[in-house]
Amino acid sequence: MIVYRVTPARHASDLTREGSRHHGGRWNPPGIPMTYTSSSVALASIECFVSTPSEIVSQSNFQRVDILIPDDVPAEVIHATDLPSNWPNTPAPDFLSEIGRKWAESGSSLILIVPSAALGGHENIVLINPRHSQKNEVKVVSILPFSFDLRLIK
Repeated sequence: MIVYRVTPARHASDLTREGSRHHGGRWNPPGIPMTYTSSSVALASIECFVSTPSEIVSQSNFQRVDILIPDDVPAEVIHATDLPSNWPNTPAPDFLSEIGRKWAESGSSLILIVPSAALGGHENIVLINPRHSQKNEVKVVSILPFSFDLRLIK
């Protein structure tokens, strides 16, 4: 499976996700690293856009990262229908980061496929556990320049 990230260039080759460990995210509390990827380039760009201040979007150097995850690695899936109705709220409900923490700490699978709040659950985010024993099977296959269409920040 190929998954995608759109990220500032300085983070493009970092799959350890120390930034997410420090700050946390929708699916992980501070202290738990997690690599957020998306099932499509379009979703990766939307996810980056909604979590990045507009002044950074308009001035930063972004890159698209294509990542290969072997098809035979263990995966778990959470569907939007498995979650309470408030799961896409902003700020994210605390129970989501608790789900992510428990998953990451259990080491039960390399990836957790979750719904995208930015698209109402209609696309998938693929979370990678950088502490999983199979983390070295995840490979960056390409890093390409990426620019946001500045009409998005009018």
